[in-house]
Amino acid sequence: MSANNSSTTKTVTVDCPAGTTVIGGGGYVGGTTNQAFITGLEPVVAMNGTGYRTTATEDETGYAGDWYVVGYALCAPAPAGLEYRSASTTSSSQSSQGVSATCTTGKQVLGTGAVVNGGGREVGLSHMLPTPDALTHVAAVAHEDETGYGGMWSVTAFAVCANPPPRLQRVIAFPTTHRNSAVAVCPDGTQVHGIGGYLSGGWGEVRLVGAHPFFLTAGYLVGGEDETGYAGSWTPVAVIICAS
Repeated sequence: MSANNSSTTKTVTVDCPAGTTVIGGGGYVGGTTNQAFITGLEPVVAMNGTGYRTTATEDETGYAGDWYVVGYALCAPAPAGLEYRSASTTSSSQSSQGVSATCTTGKQVLGTGAVVNGGGREVGLSHMLPTPDALTHVAAVAHEDETGYGGMWSVTAFAVCANPPPRLQRVIAFPTTHRNSAVAVCPDGTQVHGIGGYLSGGWGEVRLVGAHPFFLTAGYLVGGEDETGYAGSWTPVAVIICAS
């Protein structure tokens, strides 16, 4: 967990224990859900080990109160065929950008990630989505806010890939009790490996504020309207990856 204060941008990295490697992860914003949002969820691979990094920022008008970021890393002994794949859009001033990271042939997605590069606190994520095409891609999509952003920015998608483990599957869930969140649950005998999903509707005025595991059997996806709210309909959809 990051410091609970009024700093503009916060980052927290959770390291995997020795002998394990990162296969997925996530994080969420606490303290405010309409003036701070997620800009990065990414597996981190370095010479001294692996982990998962969560980054969030206040919107362009700032937030006077205290808020914080919580991060998670899902770690395990390195699965057979492990690889970390990424892809980025060309930096531009387009209002929406999307890209997919693709596993090499014969491998499938275990974990996800998405990062906004640049964007001046005016670009938020809407998709960090393991796609249904035999779990071979992770799609990342981001949108400028309702007032737009005049600078250049890009978005990067990350896919943690490996030889498919037993009972590898994609599980989807829509909101039930709480309109702003959805929780997907792994079938009995499997555990969550990757967290993802998307926001349907509200793009630019609804941003990702959480995508994180719940124990080892479920995953949450949480969206938040911006400071001025959004009059239309929108829905968060949780998409998680489960396996034995």
